[in-house]
Amino acid sequence: MIKGQFFSGNDEKKSASKKTVPSVLVPVLFFVLFDCFALSLNYLISYRLSENAVAINLAGRQRMLSQRMTKALLIIQAAGNLDKSAALHELQDTITLFDQTLNAFWKGGKTLDGAYQQIFLPPSTAANTHAHLVAALRLWAVAKQALAPFTRATGHSATPAEISAASAILVDYNAKLLQSMNALTLALEQNSTTDASNLRLFQRVFLVLALINFGIVYFRLRGNIRQTLQNNAAMLNVFNSIDTCIILYGNCGRILSTNQAAENLFAYPDESLKNKNINDLILENDSEALGLRNNGQRFNAAINHHQIYQGEYQINICTVHDISEQQEKEEMLTRLAFHDSLTGLPNRLLFYERLQHDLLHAKRNANLMAVLFLDLDGFKAVNDSLGHETGDQLLKMVADRLTLCCREDDTVARLGGDEFTIILSSIQSLANMDRIAQNILAAISADFLIHHHKIYISISIGISIYPSDHQEAEMLLKYADDAMYQAKKSGKNNYFFAADLMS
Repeated sequence: MIKGQFFSGNDEKKSASKKTVPSVLVPVLFFVLFDCFALSLNYLISYRLSENAVAINLAGRQRMLSQRMTKALLIIQAAGNLDKSAALHELQDTITLFDQTLNAFWKGGKTLDGAYQQIFLPPSTAANTHAHLVAALRLWAVAKQALAPFTRATGHSATPAEISAASAILVDYNAKLLQSMNALTLALEQNSTTDASNLRLFQRVFLVLALINFGIVYFRLRGNIRQTLQNNAAMLNVFNSIDTCIILYGNCGRILSTNQAAENLFAYPDESLKNKNINDLILENDSEALGLRNNGQRFNAAINHHQIYQGEYQINICTVHDISEQQEKEEMLTRLAFHDSLTGLPNRLLFYERLQHDLLHAKRNANLMAVLFLDLDGFKAVNDSLGHETGDQLLKMVADRLTLCCREDDTVARLGGDEFTIILSSIQSLANMDRIAQNILAAISADFLIHHHKIYISISIGISIYPSDHQEAEMLLKYADDAMYQAKKSGKNNYFFAADLMS
């Protein structure tokens, strides 16, 4: 606790001291107000980042949904007189979810998130996202009309002519829809970055104002320190009511006084901090600042130092904030934005970032690099028969097995649904690729034991090679995707090289 040794004087100055209390209280109240604003902005930044992360993930999911529609429709067309109810149900579900999410982006509304939980999505009103949404809605209007015979509302099965017509339109419009959804995702990412930057700018302004105000408090204290004679208790009550940890110390580092917040923060009994060295409490270097509690526990801290003078005597003022929780929240939000919430694998955003990075590295070092596009065979049947909880557990186990099949410097990512991608950053030869692909097929083909159920699935793999297949990230992924579909057509549980498609 701060004692009155710095605030003593004569009784004849009592009247002047009383006048100084309001001049100190007002800046202190402003300091508390600025601190509240800073905390509010922290909450707002966290909320907006979380909201933007959801919107970005949903926009990315639209691409996957458009591919699933095309895939399901092609399966229906190829089925002929065979049972195609499963593909029809998937097509209906995909149409409904794509339409629901696109309309939610346009005018706000409810849709399903990646865990199939209902959420409210506010309308995207920014000019750049509005333009992409208008283009997407126009494309979707044509595709949706062609898909009308397949929706549950029609109540009848589509004729072969309707299936052929819808397939032709959807195949033609799918690439345009993909391009539109990619553009929307990029626009949302840009808006999210701008939004966060603006909010952090406001946060910095409030922090500067708070520090300026804090300086005003102590400069006024320095000027009136001899006049705060009989009002010492009131001043101390105000000082100790501040939630910010404040430590006063001399030039040699010996602690002169602390407030109650400092004793609470560092877990010391009343007045026991006095005469300790400031370096016993805080550790500072160029990269980080740490606080050291009485029990030996360390915490991340934001530390500021100021100086005031009492006559010829210099007093150093140190303010300490425990920012451990704030850093944990920021790290969590960053992870949510760049990792799949179910499996913990890198998501589409982080996958593209690493793919661009690995391509640059491969170009500099003239290395071979491979991109694998993987799609589970039979996952929907497991999901439908054993439920989404089992399906989610299966996806987690698949992610673990894929990770074990790769090296530490490779990237295993989940794009969404039952689609995975792998970046093999450096390969010695195509023979190595055959071995890796066979290892993956064997790992996934082994049975999975979930809730006392033995589950058997397989996986289809498409492989594109840098630089022989292409040198650009998007085309390498596209060729790997095309090769994966060829692997499925060839009987599934197989792998196919993009180069074989071009030969």
